[in-house]
Amino acid sequence: MKIERATPYSPTGRPTATHRPPDSTSFAGLIRGSGPAAGSPRAAGAAAVAASAGLMALQEVEELGARRRRAVARAHALLDELEEVRNALLLGGLPAATLHRIRRLLADRPDGLEDPALQALVRDVELRTEVELAKLERAAAGQR
Repeated sequence: MKIERATPYSPTGRPTATHRPPDSTSFAGLIRGSGPAAGSPRAAGAAAVAASAGLMALQEVEELGARRRRAVARAHALLDELEEVRNALLLGGLPAATLHRIRRLLADRPDGLEDPALQALVRDVELRTEVELAKLERAAAGQR
């Protein structure tokens, strides 16, 4: 089969679209901004408020996530120090530097723990740390 001449494709039987200006109340007109709500200062103000509220909510979510990551990092650091205390006690000693690091970690924590059991546990660790530091300081003063 041999093709002698190629003709460009032209659909037949389809009506051609004529460009009409959008009606101000039609859906297309509202989307393009030519509808009645397009020039409304109230609508523009409401849109700005909604956009800023969305940005603030997003920032709050990011802030909560960052706060949680910092709290988890502090908790892991505190658990590592407490494990070091346990190991030192098993070996028969207790380094004052470790107790000072625990004191610093507990002092840097944010206020307002929501869990009452966790609050009690943290207070117990703080008290025990202060007692052990006082014992070490007293023993060091007695050796002088």
